[in-house]
Amino acid sequence: MLTACVLSLIAQAPATDAPQQVHANLNQLMRGVLYPAANVVFSAQADDPAEVKLPPGHDPSMSTDPLTSTFGGWQAVENAALALAESANLLSIPERKCSNGVPVPTKDPAWTMFVQQLRDESMKSFKAAQAKDQGKMIELSETRLAIKDDPSYVAAYNTQGLVYMELREDVAAREAFNQALSLAPNDAEVLNNFGWYLCTRNDTGRAVDMLKRAAADPLNPTPEKAMLSLGLCYKRMDRNAEAEQALRRAVMIRPELIGALYNLAIITFERGAYEDANNYLNRYTRMTQPNLDALVLGVKISRARRDAAAEDSYMQQLRRRFPDARETQELAQKR
Repeated sequence: MLTACVLSLIAQAPATDAPQQVHANLNQLMRGVLYPAANVVFSAQADDPAEVKLPPGHDPSMSTDPLTSTFGGWQAVENAALALAESANLLSIPERKCSNGVPVPTKDPAWTMFVQQLRDESMKSFKAAQAKDQGKMIELSETRLAIKDDPSYVAAYNTQGLVYMELREDVAAREAFNQALSLAPNDAEVLNNFGWYLCTRNDTGRAVDMLKRAAADPLNPTPEKAMLSLGLCYKRMDRNAEAEQALRRAVMIRPELIGALYNLAIITFERGAYEDANNYLNRYTRMTQPNLDALVLGVKISRARRDAAAEDSYMQQLRRRFPDARETQELAQKR
């Protein structure tokens, strides 16, 4: 029945050139797609998938474990490997954000290398699973992206640290960032990424030091990224005056930096500078579709400025796009 429904939908669907849509940040994508698939692939290194059995009395069609489902065993490993290979395409879609709101560096050569390595290793795992070759699966598990071929490649360690950070694999993330920093102590990109990681883990003293060094590096081609990270770190520390200063510097360097614009709108609103907040939020919404939080902020700023027309515009967007959200209902009741 399900197959018939899918085929029916495909037959009815018109051809489209609609742009790719992004619904998850990098952290959500990793946890929802890559991490579960990787766990299935990695399981084949310790246990023979053919020997994994569903507990008696359980329906395989209802199993939440791919290895014991209707398509379990080695077929589950094949499917998981293909899911990882396909995920390389998802990791390459522009406009995706990291969990801190910073865009995923899809055009960075190190990121491109990571994505291609993910695709290549996943397809090797798929072929090993097709051959039901557990020895090959174990061999593949010992590879570490580009680091296997070039242990001095700083960008590979840096990218690996970012990926582990998003997965909240803290020990592995610190290990990767520390290795990158030991090879290139003054690399601005490593300092920025490691600094932001440390900030999110509440090691704020080291974090601020690294982020300041990255921002002040005259050879850093993207100092605005470090200023954004520094501003966001100060904001997490409730040092809003310093956060605002850093974020203002970031948008002076790069006026369209949406992460800085949005957070400036929040900070200036919180200190009562409603005109500044409105200006920053308007700049933000001109460059990207506002999410739920941004629309809520827009309503609050508009009410503080007594701008009924702007308030109505934000409320209409909330009702249209987020009709069931608690925030939408609360704001409607407080009018």
